Amino acid sequence: MKRLYCSLATLLMLCLATTARAYDFAPVSDPQALGFSPSRLERIAAWQQTQVDAGAFSGEVTVIARNGRVAYLRAVGFRDHAKTVPLQSDAIFWIASMSKPVTSVAAMMLVEEDRLDLAAPVARD
Repeated sequence: MKRLYCSLATLLMLCLATTARAYDFAPVSDPQALGFSPSRLERIAAWQQTQVDAGAFSGEVTVIARNGRVAYLRAVGFRDHAKTVPLQSDAIFWIASMSKPVTSVAAMMLVEEDRLDLAAPVARD
C-alpha cells in the first residue's frame, strides 16, 4: 500500500509539473478568439491584487485555457512572506494535503475496473 501511495503521489506531481511546463511554453493566445472578454479577464487580476494587498495570501497564479490554448496567465504577489521575491507564472507550489488527489486517483482506478459506479445512488435498496 505504501508503494502504491508513493507511486500515486509521484504521478500526481509529475502531472502537475508537466501541466505547468505546458502552460509555460504555450504563449497566451488572443482571449477574444477563444471566446473570452479581455476586460472581464482583467477584473481577475484586479481582484487578485486586492486579495494580496489585504493579506489573504502572499501570491497566486491563475491560468485559464480553452482547447489547449492559454487565454489568460497571470502571477500576482510574492513567492515569500517577506514580500521580497515576486511570484512568477512558472512557480512550483507545495501541496499541503495529498489525501484528496490520491483518493481521487484511487476512485478513478476503481471506476476503470468497473468496481465503482459514479452514477449510482449513495443508498441502494
